[in-house]
Amino acid sequence: MLAGQLGFPALFWFNAAACAACALLAHRYLDDDTPAASARPSEPAARTPLRSAVRDARLWLLWMASVAALTCAAGMFTTLPLLMEDDGLAADAYGWTQVANAGAVVVLTPLLNPWLRRRCDGPQPVTGLLAVGSLLLGAGMGSAGLADTTAGYSLAVAAAVPGEIVFFIAANDIVTKISPVHARGLYAGIWGSTLAVAVIIAPVLAAVSLNSGVGVLAALTALAAGATGAALCVPLAGLTHRRTASRVTATPVPVAT
Repeated sequence: MLAGQLGFPALFWFNAAACAACALLAHRYLDDDTPAASARPSEPAARTPLRSAVRDARLWLLWMASVAALTCAAGMFTTLPLLMEDDGLAADAYGWTQVANAGAVVVLTPLLNPWLRRRCDGPQPVTGLLAVGSLLLGAGMGSAGLADTTAGYSLAVAAAVPGEIVFFIAANDIVTKISPVHARGLYAGIWGSTLAVAVIIAPVLAAVSLNSGVGVLAALTALAAGATGAALCVPLAGLTHRRTASRVTATPVPVAT
């Protein structure tokens, strides 16, 4: 909305000011989360090296599934402007879609979080929820490829929000449960690169779709990305279940004497 009135450079200044304000608030009010010396591993052997994380198939299946799902999520701020400009819509039309996105997040997050928290309480990583989130993201952004009005795009973005909420909670649950306690930062860092990759892939797919002259192709690529993320959850579920079962059976059972 500001771009239509003040031009695009103003958006960068507002964004920079918001980031600076976030940094100041974090510095002032957030506590240091450095673990106490007694909580740190005392032996180098207790640390999981990068080589072990790289060899963890579960981490890489999660990584690939996340790239696919986040390609849809990244489409909300990379693909959507291209599609809306191709339909001849003004900059403020895109602003309204982001209002719809924020409104849906504010309304749905408190409603979904208690249910999602209960689902994450078990010992098994919630790979099924990850698949559902990926499919919802694909369906939401797929419907955006079929829209041609501000209202249509806003509804599509709002429809993708439940998938976004479910996906991020499920992905964080899986990262936490598959990573050793002393290597969670390493696992989270590797998984965190998925959004950066998705932000590159999403506009490329949109550009190829628009250059083809077939508007529905953008919808199909988003839907295919979401479906790919869900499909990768199948082998991920198998591996995580097998590892959990192995840990349970490997637990020594006291023998009565």
